[in-house]
Amino acid sequence: MVIPVTGFKRKTIGDDSEKAAGDAARAHRSNVFMSDTFPCLVYTAGCFIAYTFINAQTGVNTEVTVNSILRLIICALGPIVINTGCLFVCVGLSCCMGPLLGMCCKKTGAVMAGVAHGVAVIVHIVFFIIMWILEGFNFGRMLIGLATMVYIDRLIFKFMTLLFLTREFKNDHSNIAFWTGKWYGSGLGVAAWSQPSREFCAKIIEMSHFAGDFMLGHIILFCQAPIILFSVISPFVDKYHSLMLFWLKPNRQIRPPIYSLKQARLRKRMIRKYSSLYCLILLGFVVIIAAPAAVGSLKTVDIANAIPDLPDVATGLFQPRHQDNNDTGSNTVRDWTTYSWTTKTSISTWSTKA
Repeated sequence: MVIPVTGFKRKTIGDDSEKAAGDAARAHRSNVFMSDTFPCLVYTAGCFIAYTFINAQTGVNTEVTVNSILRLIICALGPIVINTGCLFVCVGLSCCMGPLLGMCCKKTGAVMAGVAHGVAVIVHIVFFIIMWILEGFNFGRMLIGLATMVYIDRLIFKFMTLLFLTREFKNDHSNIAFWTGKWYGSGLGVAAWSQPSREFCAKIIEMSHFAGDFMLGHIILFCQAPIILFSVISPFVDKYHSLMLFWLKPNRQIRPPIYSLKQARLRKRMIRKYSSLYCLILLGFVVIIAAPAAVGSLKTVDIANAIPDLPDVATGLFQPRHQDNNDTGSNTVRDWTTYSWTTKTSISTWSTKA
């Protein structure tokens, strides 16, 4: 959250949500930099050094020119640039068509926000696959590249928070006005002129954070697939669940509610809908991981040679595949003078004269 960093504005408009918001002063920028931004800068530098080292072809006798920094810049800044362009489109639609669509569609703002955040998730998945392809379908190099991408994005967002984000309103009116385009009558007063730019920067950060939370949350959910499968086939899962949550004895369980026929049909329909959605997303995640891994196992695939017409600035964009970085033993490059040694004592003696 950025509220502990940015703090709250003193201005209130009498909304009920402002009573529960409390109050928080803005932290000094020097404190934020030393406690939050500088450690992230150190971590980013460490990941960057590890990433450039693993792509340096250390130990390869026939190394070629590579440009690992360019592929890192593309994959780290690409999602931010595309999210910014998507936000420009959404802002234009919400300002021009939002008030008009709001007359017939009550969820215009929710749809706008859903589309923008959905695009952010898809873009981040696409650039994850692009990083895997640019790294020659090597999982290890892709993993350290992904970690470096994440930390570069985090560092950019922390500098944006430090420099561009002003204090937060205690209500949600500016967020609603951003997606619906109804800045007039939002109760923000003169701040309605400056809040769009502030919300624009906040939404760029928010979309990337949402994409990361979406991926991490679903990975954790998929790790629980055996437990979910057990809960489906086991008739006593409610008893076990209550035992774990509330430490209730088997003879002191909470009586299950009795649903009407309409409520039972509704619950079964929800179970079918969300089970299908769960299986569909799980299948999508499996394809995202398995497809590049399967392509990478084919030794005949060479993306660098398949795309020969690259500009000079993109030379070395693709990491070479199937390189042998073992330069020991018979693979040692012997281009230096060798020396022999023996364990026999020399017959010659040496003495000094006064």
